Amino acid sequence: MPRSANERAVYVSDVVDFLEYFAPPSLTSAEAVYGLQYGSASEPVSAVILAPFVTQSVLRVANATTANLIITPTPLSGSPKDILRSDEWPGSLVSQLIQAGISLYTLAPSASVVPSGFDHCFAERLGIAATAQLLAASVEPQLKLVVFVPLNAVNVVRSALAEAGAGVIGNYTHCAFESRGVGSFLPGPGSQPTTGSIGRFQMIEEVRLEVRVPQRELSGVLAALLEVHPYEEPAYDIYPLRTPGSVFSRGKLGELPLPVSMMTVLGQIEDALRSYGTNRLRSYNVHHREVQSVAVVSGDSGGGSTIQAALRAGADVVILGAVSQQDQMMVDGHRTALVDTGYAPSLAPGLERLAAQLRKTFGAEGLRVLCAGRGH
Repeated sequence: MPRSANERAVYVSDVVDFLEYFAPPSLTSAEAVYGLQYGSASEPVSAVILAPFVTQSVLRVANATTANLIITPTPLSGSPKDILRSDEWPGSLVSQLIQAGISLYTLAPSASVVPSGFDHCFAERLGIAATAQLLAASVEPQLKLVVFVPLNAVNVVRSALAEAGAGVIGNYTHCAFESRGVGSFLPGPGSQPTTGSIGRFQMIEEVRLEVRVPQRELSGVLAALLEVHPYEEPAYDIYPLRTPGSVFSRGKLGELPLPVSMMTVLGQIEDALRSYGTNRLRSYNVHHREVQSVAVVSGDSGGGSTIQAALRAGADVVILGAVSQQDQMMVDGHRTALVDTGYAPSLAPGLERLAAQLRKTFGAEGLRVLCAGRGH
């Protein structure tokens, strides 16, 4: 479909910037495989497909819909050394990507833990109201932004920084510190000073404005700063902080309003995920007793770490997308049951939410967004 005259081109790099804001690499371990694994960031993109993993059927949908970017939470290779590059990747699947001109982006694992991420959407779809986090996964790095602002622009700059996400401490927003001083500068040839003139030394009363910035918000905060600051060349500094930021956790823990039977829980799961092709629920370590405390984990158990957390929390049942043999052995002898919904259905609600966010962000530019591969 041709673009209308008022639609600007969307490039792979634009979508990547959005995805790395949604799922920040800063919340991901160095061993994780993520990012643009094949393709070019400078390529224009007309349509994207979100899928739980890349399969031949996903490639067929991409070719049929002329989509040239696939977004998935599941890397083709489990080793960070095997980043998919067009000059070194073997294999028939990637050869087809190459021939079709399709880029491949793997979401950072933080896509499971962020607000509105895969764990949140999975629990929401199942009707489980999360009352606690299951397992602390990462802490978002915090930065200190210091900017020097003339007195008549402090309110405008402070407000712009706050609206872009700076200055949040707990339940408080617009948090900042201000101290007055005198700034000096000498405009050189080619400059366009807001105050003073070229070749003339200038001193002006300024405010040193300090705000905390979560690392994921930094680029947006700097863009807001540069847009409203009156100086041609604003002076600012960025410092790393050791102050802990927001804690992001893997899995959700909720309490049902009343104790119910395990059969009722299984029926609720089947009803909630029926549209995703879940018709083969598998359950393990099931006892004939009532269930009230429920843990929900999208995808797999992370090597059993979320299962251990659920056992410590006394969960009656853990609902996850992929139960391993190790998971089954871990719950043996405990009162906690496991329910395997299938990997793809556990990620489908999160992929749909992400697709909606992409449409909202890029829809005006004509980008088409599709979901594929929802079943087992």
